[in-house]
Amino acid sequence: MKKRYRNKLIERARRKKARWKYIKKTKQVRCEWCGTTENITIDHKLPKSQGGSNKQNNLRLLCRKCHNKRHKRDLNLGWFGNYRIK
Repeated sequence: MKKRYRNKLIERARRKKARWKYIKKTKQVRCEWCGTTENITIDHKLPKSQGGSNKQNNLRLLCRKCHNKRHKRDLNLGWFGNYRIK
């Protein structure tokens, strides 16, 4: 693996870890939909593929189960990336 690419991956991992620490400090570590504290993940309210960002106001904590429900709901609405499925 090239050194530049490796450094980029390391930097990305550091930023992700710092963001997770900040979210844990500022929010309760529980699912915003069901309230459980198990298998917590970070979810983008507006997906990055649709113009969302990694800013704190676009992130929320969901458990894995609710995260999967949300993505299934989005697929049922017909959204797939930046394109609307007809």
